[in-house]
Amino acid sequence: MKQDKNIFEPGTTLGALGNTSEYEPSVADTVKNVLEEEPQAREFPLLGLIFVIGLMLLVGKSVQLQVAQNARNRVLAEGNRIRAIEIPAPRGAITDRRGAPLVRNVSSFVLEVFPTDLPRLLDDRRRIVAELNQYFPLPAEVRATLEAERITDAGVITLSTDVEREAALMIETKIREWPGVRLAKNPRRLYEPLPGFGTALGYTGKITKEEFLKYNQEYALNAFIGKTGLEKEYEQELKGIAGREQVEVDSRARVQRHLATIPARLGNALRLHLDLEVQKAASTALTEMLTTTGSKAGAAVALDPRTGGVRALVSFPSYDPNSFAAGLTSEQYQALLNDQNEPLLNRATSGQYESGSAIKPFVFTAGLSEHVITPQTRFDTPSEIRIGEWVFPDWKDHGMTDVRRAIAESNNIFAFTVGGGWDKYQGLGPQRLTSWLKKFGFGERTGIDLPYEQTGFVPTPEWKKRIKGERWYIGDTYNLSIGQGDFLTTPIQMASAIGAIANGGTRYAPRLADTLLGEDGSVKRQIAPEIAKKNIADEQWLAIIREGMRLTITEGSGRAAFDGLSFPVAGKTGTAQHGNQEKTHAWFVGFAPYDPPTGGAEIVVAVIVEDGGEGHSAAAPVARKILEAWWHSEHP
Repeated sequence: MKQDKNIFEPGTTLGALGNTSEYEPSVADTVKNVLEEEPQAREFPLLGLIFVIGLMLLVGKSVQLQVAQNARNRVLAEGNRIRAIEIPAPRGAITDRRGAPLVRNVSSFVLEVFPTDLPRLLDDRRRIVAELNQYFPLPAEVRATLEAERITDAGVITLSTDVEREAALMIETKIREWPGVRLAKNPRRLYEPLPGFGTALGYTGKITKEEFLKYNQEYALNAFIGKTGLEKEYEQELKGIAGREQVEVDSRARVQRHLATIPARLGNALRLHLDLEVQKAASTALTEMLTTTGSKAGAAVALDPRTGGVRALVSFPSYDPNSFAAGLTSEQYQALLNDQNEPLLNRATSGQYESGSAIKPFVFTAGLSEHVITPQTRFDTPSEIRIGEWVFPDWKDHGMTDVRRAIAESNNIFAFTVGGGWDKYQGLGPQRLTSWLKKFGFGERTGIDLPYEQTGFVPTPEWKKRIKGERWYIGDTYNLSIGQGDFLTTPIQMASAIGAIANGGTRYAPRLADTLLGEDGSVKRQIAPEIAKKNIADEQWLAIIREGMRLTITEGSGRAAFDGLSFPVAGKTGTAQHGNQEKTHAWFVGFAPYDPPTGGAEIVVAVIVEDGGEGHSAAAPVARKILEAWWHSEHP
């Protein structure tokens, strides 16, 4: 092969210098060079020094990047390439006492935006937002956030938790062109249609920043947690454990491949004391009565007096939790908040009402216990009594009456006498009366396993003096003795208190939840009954009160509503005035079966129909249908 003449073969001698004298300059040349080159010779050290320092800095930086920061840069590079995506944990189901589903999970498409993964160039972001808006109209505040000059929101924006399948398929074809937008299939809560039970079940919603900090960052920023009802009360048990998936993404945050997955774990299931058939009957009966009376609101509770287990709980008006699961707009949520009928209020636990005559069994228990009266005490009860210039009326002249008949006929004069005294009889007085009402749980929360329970209110002379600046009159005691004036109670309080009369003197904290179950159906935890107060009153006095409540059904104000029932019921009606309106709240409280030797009650009911009129005509018929449903459920 011909070699280029300019290429030297290895070992070729490149020649030698000639006699060095041939290159020695003359004196003249030397002088000339000195004169002409001296300026350059003087600049060389400064330029050389700058060059050397620059070279050293460059080499030092290279060493730092390649050696000292090599590990850190590798980690940063991996972080930009590998992403961890949280897999939401499916929440545990909620069932009734026999396993009938009340809340379960279904798959749904969730559309999310990760603002920090959107393109930095504003034009690119606006293009994505505009295209996305064609498939899924974006709220104005979301568009403003995504189209801002600088992205400052490091969280996740959930656009929808329930994207329709057709829309999801269309979005799926575009998703690779939208860095920062994610369409995922996540579990969504599905609530059985149970009118009146929405406030008890509650709903889930996206975690707020305050909640995120409260739970010590154990949730993801896009997690959904219980907001109200059982979903909130048993959040820690229902929530499950989120999974995690590692994926590789490109520079535009698009997933290239899946690397590893830790599956999510299902939360514990919650089995309730609730009987679905009794619940449905309560809902239907109360709805029909609201229509009949023209009332807009009411509540009903049924519980087992032996444990406090709630068999049914209804509050109207209510809402459908599925509307929250699908995602309410801010306008829709604001409409619920502004609704004058307060559909978000659980009236069974948080509605506070005058009780009317439904309070009399407790007043008479106090009278017997304090020996103000005996079971044999009888006195004449006219249609009204006068204290000075004040008149305190009853609905009729009851004649000679004892405590049993006073309960059955809802005798106000008898209650006035026991509570405040009249004629030759010395009543309980405000101190003993309020003390006994508090023993039965009035004026305090029952402890039911639902959030936002209200306490009701038991007025006292001290309270009236402090708040109203007025002294306590005998008329105040009279009003308290018939559940009027400033006294307030809740339906769950009434049910719990009647339960203590029915079972012989033990007041239980009401409970909806019975058992926590694992993923395989095994029992994780049995939720034991909780006793709020024992031995409230002697059984001998409670038996007398139960006899009077039975007489209410057989001969008194509840006879028409319960005529022909195949099992024995005991109860008490109530008609409560409130405010300055002419309309009255209708009450019924009672229990079944009535068994004199043992007590033997298995269920307690409390019903209120707001502005429903008379207790015997509006509330008692609802209670009957609830009790009938319970009887058929327990005795098929």
